Amino acid sequence: MLRIYRPSRQFSERDLLYEGNFPEPIVHLQIGTFLPNVGRSLGVLFVRKLTVLAFASAGSERGLVSKAYEFPLSSPCFSFIGSPLLTASLNS
Repeated sequence: MLRIYRPSRQFSERDLLYEGNFPEPIVHLQIGTFLPNVGRSLGVLFVRKLTVLAFASAGSERGLVSKAYEFPLSSPCFSFIGSPLLTASLNS
């Protein structure tokens, strides 16, 4: 299970932005630029797939999270590798 909160001064259940119950274990979480023309998003790595969660950033929807896409992987993965060079090539 993955829960994402945006805590306020008085922590309450309304601070919960996202709750996802995944059948497989989460291997790694990383905030990055996984989507074009979007600020930061959350990459959730599983052994055989990558799921990207996008954060809403405008109006009353600010902070809400939705699943942007899932990418199946052909071989098992164990961690993310981050690189400024990789990020630059993905954004161009």
